[in-house]
Amino acid sequence: MNNAANDTLLGLQAYCSIVQARLVDQLSQLCDYWFIRNGVLALDDKLSTAFTPAELLKMMKELPTLEQKRTNLRRVVETMEKALVAAESE
Repeated sequence: MNNAANDTLLGLQAYCSIVQARLVDQLSQLCDYWFIRNGVLALDDKLSTAFTPAELLKMMKELPTLEQKRTNLRRVVETMEKALVAAESE
């Protein structure tokens, strides 16, 4: 390809990346507005009247398997941190 074609291609690629970034920004703002802000407010009204606080807490509680996995992961991370500190002090 000649230089003019390369320059045009580079310009189009740069333009496309800018358009893509702006599109992603716009979509994320729209999703935030419609799903998070408006959706949460409507959902909050319905949940606060449909269930008791105890029922909501029961629904929000993690599964025991997830709690166990998180505990195991925490132990592994702590063990690795201790090993790293021990290795650095040697």
